[in-house]
Amino acid sequence: MAMRCTIERNLASGTVDPTNRDGFGQGGPPVWQDIGGLYPCYAWATGGSGKTRVAPERVVAIDTPGMMLPLGTDIRQDDRIAGVFDRMGNKLFGAFTIDDVFFRRDHIELSLQDFK
Repeated sequence: MAMRCTIERNLASGTVDPTNRDGFGQGGPPVWQDIGGLYPCYAWATGGSGKTRVAPERVVAIDTPGMMLPLGTDIRQDDRIAGVFDRMGNKLFGAFTIDDVFFRRDHIELSLQDFK
């Protein structure tokens, strides 16, 4: 795969540290940490304006970024992609949150959302 990405995990979530809970049982504020350097990947983003209003009460997203990772990559839906780089280290895409993780026969596919 021609690109590289960094994956961050929220170490303050209650799933990682069950003692880090507030009075309502929720995890504390997010503490994002890189979980392992640069991972091989391939990322893409379809063109378009991002959203199209089809009716006053409906907006349809048409710009859907995605990513492929090798099988065995440590990735979860609550992680985030901190950046996507080419092999020379030039930043290609900014940060993304992960909408869905799909385990395919020969790779992992991510449905992403721009991080704002």
